[in-house]
Amino acid sequence: TGGAGRCIVYFIDSGDIQAVAVLLGCPTSNDRVKDGVKLLQYITDEFETYTLIERGTLVDYFAVEKGRRLSVNAIVDSDVRVTLKKSERTEIRTSYTRSTEAELSEEGFPLLQAPVSYSDVLGVLWIKCGTTCTLSVDVTAEGSVLRKTYTDHLGDLINTLPYVFG
Repeated sequence: TGGAGRCIVYFIDSGDIQAVAVLLGCPTSNDRVKDGVKLLQYITDEFETYTLIERGTLVDYFAVEKGRRLSVNAIVDSDVRVTLKKSERTEIRTSYTRSTEAELSEEGFPLLQAPVSYSDVLGVLWIKCGTTCTLSVDVTAEGSVLRKTYTDHLGDLINTLPYVFG
């Protein structure tokens, strides 16, 4: 627009940082370039992209009742990456909340009822990055656990017979 004056848009792709910078109201072409270089230098000097959590990171473990498997892992399904000021790197805090208030198994693990589907959301991981951002990341089931059928229960019973009469 006319009110913005002479403008320039930069796209920065510096290794792990990608950003768009817009300079508004620069009186001359020389000023636009000079200010743009300062801005680009500031971004590359002060900011860095960090991988906070890698895909597949185990967050929780659930026992599964009436399932063909006894347990399922709760994982982060994809990398969590964020660009922060380098000074805020030490200010990262995480907390975890389960999706439901689960009963506990005999071993003390949270208990789910089968069936459990791959990628069912089992909780949320909260990440606070300094004063600039708060992220929420779904914590999902690593695999599916089917509900036991009548024949599964019958097989379990048959498998225990040698211990009963042995």
